[in-house]
Amino acid sequence: MEIKYAIRSEFLEACISKLKEQEKELLSKKTIQVILKSGGYDKEIILSIDKNNTSVFNTINWQNKVSTRFPARIKAAATALFKLKHYGKFKINHQNGLLTITMLSAINR
Repeated sequence: MEIKYAIRSEFLEACISKLKEQEKELLSKKTIQVILKSGGYDKEIILSIDKNNTSVFNTINWQNKVSTRFPARIKAAATALFKLKHYGKFKINHQNGLLTITMLSAINR
C-alpha cells in the first residue's frame, strides 16, 4: 500500500536527529533506536523508499483500507529516511515509544 510522507510530525525531528547521528550504523545494517514518548500503535512494518517517488513510500506487510490508520511514528521514520536520502527496504518497529529502524537493502543515492 502507498502511504504519503508526513508533512509535519512531532516525531520527525527526533528521527532525523538520530538517523544523522547513527548514519554509519544504519548503512552497515545495524538497528537504530529512537526513543519517543510512550503510546501509539505497536507495529512492525517493512517498507520501501524509492528516490524517484517524492510523495509516497510503499508498505510491504501492512494492509488496511484506511491509510490514515498508519502508525504516525513509523510514518515519521520513513519520512526522515527519505529526507536524508536513504532509499531501499527498511524494517521499522514501534513498541510503546521505542522505535527501531533497520536497513534491509539499500538503493544507491
